[in-house]
Amino acid sequence: MNEIENMSLHLHIIFIVLLSFFILRNFFYISTEKDFITMAKKVRFFTPIFHFCIASVFFTGLLMMVFFKSFISFEMILMNIG
Repeated sequence: MNEIENMSLHLHIIFIVLLSFFILRNFFYISTEKDFITMAKKVRFFTPIFHFCIASVFFTGLLMMVFFKSFISFEMILMNIG
């Protein structure tokens, strides 16, 4: 059981880093690209990967909540909103 907890924590951190990378990359494309069509193609290409990372962060977070027997708290609500 301890291996699953460690794997879930490591995957959660990896997907948060990937999600941060995709957010920054999309912001960079939106702010620097002059041609809207080119920018839309670049952003649209990575949208499924972006949504997969969001779902993975949510799923691994739920797994960690189960392992650590935690309940929904104010901090968890802020993490989901922000």
